[in-house]
Amino acid sequence: MHALEALARRLCRLGRHLDALEAAFAAITGEPLRESAHAALIEIFLAEGNVAQARRQLERYAALLWSEMAIRPSAELTKVVASQRSPRAPVPEGSYGVRTTAWGADG
Repeated sequence: MHALEALARRLCRLGRHLDALEAAFAAITGEPLRESAHAALIEIFLAEGNVAQARRQLERYAALLWSEMAIRPSAELTKVVASQRSPRAPVPEGSYGVRTTAWGADG
């Protein structure tokens, strides 16, 4: 998994986004709950300028984590995606710009 994630990030830095996406998806397929694999995929989406796709991936990952383990993604990962919001779009307090319904209502 480490090698696939490193490959995905390196390919992204080289501007080879399609190849980077394939490596990131392979890492996620191998270990669906691994946050660093999802983070690599999100970073690639952001590098491509696909903020909506990055947010959607975070939402999918959050829902998976909640359903499997009743935990949330790290604050660091949610901040990476939340920081990409338009300055004109207000972020609901406590949401980090991500739907919290997938995480449950209990905080």
